Amino acid sequence: MAQIQQRLGALPLLRNKTVAEFYEPEEDFFDRAYYQKQFWRCPHCRNILNWVDGAPRCARHSICGRLTAGYQARTPVAPTGNWLRLKRSVAQRVCVPGLPEVRLYDWACKLQEKDAGLLDVSLWPGVDRYDLRLVFSDNSAWAIDVKDYADPTNLARQVSGKSFYNLEPFRWDEGYYVFPRHRLEWNRSYVELFNRAANLPGPIIGLGEDEFRQQVQRKLSTLSEREA
Repeated sequence: MAQIQQRLGALPLLRNKTVAEFYEPEEDFFDRAYYQKQFWRCPHCRNILNWVDGAPRCARHSICGRLTAGYQARTPVAPTGNWLRLKRSVAQRVCVPGLPEVRLYDWACKLQEKDAGLLDVSLWPGVDRYDLRLVFSDNSAWAIDVKDYADPTNLARQVSGKSFYNLEPFRWDEGYYVFPRHRLEWNRSYVELFNRAANLPGPIIGLGEDEFRQQVQRKLSTLSEREA
C-alpha cells in the first residue's frame, strides 16, 4: 500500500484512505487464491485468481475466462504476506471494463506521435465525464465512451436519450459509444442491434473498436489532404 500511496501522492483528488478501500489484503483472500503452493495471475486483467473446485475463476469470469481460453496462460505468483488484490466489485465494475478504454487510449497516443493531425488525447477527461477525448488539427473534438456489455439491446435502453457532457473545456463535436472487439467477435450483430434500439442524440453513434479506429484514420487522412 505504501507504493500505491507514493504513486498517488501527486493526485489530490484521490485520498489514500479511499484507494485503500479498493483492495483486500492477502490474508483475506489467501484461502480462495492459494493453489499448488502459489497464487496465480489472470492473463487478461492481471488480478490474482480464485480457485473453485480446482478450477480458476477471475472476478469477471465471463470475460477473462473466455478471452484466455480458461486462463491457460496464467502465471504463478509467490505469496509474500504483503500482496493486495482488488476487491471483487472493483475488479468487476472498474478494472476489467477499463482495460479496453486504456488500450484505445494507448493506441491513440501512439497515433498522435506519428500524425500531427491529432493534437490531443485525454483519458477520462474531467474525472471521467466520458472515457476518451480526441482533439484534431481542425479544432474538432470527439468524445468516446467505451461500453463492455453482453447485451447490446439492454445497453441501448440504458443510454437512450442521454448525451455526453458537452461544456468547455470538455466540449465535443462528434460522440461515439465504442464496443471492445471481443463483443463483436462473440456477436456479429452487436453494433446493428445497439444502434437500432438506442435513441441517441444526432452526433452520437455506436461503433465497434476496430471500426472506430478506422474512423479516426479516415479523419486524419482527410485533414492531411486538406493541408497538402
